[in-house]
Amino acid sequence: MPRRSSWLLVSAFALVAGCSKGGEKAATPGTDTTAAAAPTSPEPKKGIATEGFKKVADDLNKFATGGLTGMVATTTNPHEAGSGEAPAAIFTVIYKTPKDTAAFEKYYAEKHIPLVVASQDQIGFERAELTKFNSNLDGSKPARYRQAELYFPSMDALKKGVATPAFKGVADDLPKFATGGFDALVAVETK
Repeated sequence: MPRRSSWLLVSAFALVAGCSKGGEKAATPGTDTTAAAAPTSPEPKKGIATEGFKKVADDLNKFATGGLTGMVATTTNPHEAGSGEAPAAIFTVIYKTPKDTAAFEKYYAEKHIPLVVASQDQIGFERAELTKFNSNLDGSKPARYRQAELYFPSMDALKKGVATPAFKGVADDLPKFATGGFDALVAVETK
């Protein structure tokens, strides 16, 4: 069954300040494969062009009264299926388009991702998923640039993880390359 997330917008820095301390050991996230970000198959576009997708899209205005942004993306690291146990808590950063995408990608790959990986044990997330947006649903330039999700086994684990010095170090690194700004959100996985 596909994942649907219930989002709560929060500032990454407020989250760091407002949560308790702690951390748990976790598995190593996949490495970023930015070169794989370009779609290798036309399958998503074929799906969007179907009558079934049109029916789903037409249904959105019946309940998405606050609006929405539909985008097409490519995961840039290996995807790991959920455990099927208790709902995961997810910390998400959605990056806006940076002033210099080449500088963003260089810093992200060479400095930020290694910092996150080195901090994983202290922060306590189980896996990370990295995404690069290719376009909006209509094929226009994407409304956002990239997304990073850190998966925790529970909301308590997330609260403990974001209160660690390691998470503060990761959060403090964001302004060094996220020159377009970003949104930080917390979600609970729903079925």
